[in-house]
Amino acid sequence: MAHSNQAAPWQATAAYLYVLRLDATDLAWEYLRRHPDYRACWRNADHQTTKAVSAWGLARLENPTLDARQAHPVWDERLPALLHLRAAHPSEWLADEMVDAAADSDAGLNLWHIPGRKDLTVLPGGLALQARDGARCLRARLDAGVLAGAPAQCVVPLDTRLHAQAALLATHAAQLAPRRASTARAVARTAHAVANTIRVSQASLRHLRALQALDGLRAGASQRRITEVLYGPDRVREEWQADSALRAQLRHSLARAWALMRGGYLGLAGLRHAAPDE
Repeated sequence: MAHSNQAAPWQATAAYLYVLRLDATDLAWEYLRRHPDYRACWRNADHQTTKAVSAWGLARLENPTLDARQAHPVWDERLPALLHLRAAHPSEWLADEMVDAAADSDAGLNLWHIPGRKDLTVLPGGLALQARDGARCLRARLDAGVLAGAPAQCVVPLDTRLHAQAALLATHAAQLAPRRASTARAVARTAHAVANTIRVSQASLRHLRALQALDGLRAGASQRRITEVLYGPDRVREEWQADSALRAQLRHSLARAWALMRGGYLGLAGLRHAAPDE
């Protein structure tokens, strides 16, 4: 089969390498933004009800043309990876550490202590914060008053993934309100080092191939052409038989990607309510 010298965007595997560094919530966005019904919903965003938006697992629609590196999808507040920060009322300043914090001029959340690019979205009653530093992404809900300098309390919604959430809190705790500038710099250096040494897992590689295959299918490419892009034309020439493992592998990738796009992304993100009607 002859192919045009002008390669389609989905054929550039290098353009998908960022997928290898995404967490589960970012991957959920990558599948959701490819959903044709979600794209139609975005085009009619001004006419969408709150119920229609929440059916996607979101509190606010995000532009589906933005990949996970640029987008700030505001997920449902039940997202397990979401930290909740609220300003502590004076009556709650009981512990010695809270009293000391109230007297400290650096008390409260300082956004500039959090490394990486920060995006804030205004919501009724507060803000949605996303801070991205390499492969790390901090997502939080900030109640009104958190940025005013008062001591803040951090709440993590606990579910069956308790250990993962505890690790998340430990990772981000020093970034949220470090007491000294030197501490903030040390945290930033550590976070940057870890973000740039994250190992690529086989699961991440499978997501990369699934997303690339899905884009190829949506672009009208044949399954053989998609397999050539993913695994190379030489391997396809040798193994492209009707019952070959290579063809079965591609069919599995496409079926998995399709299922994740059509609602499975909610499970990937840890949101358990129903997917939109298909």
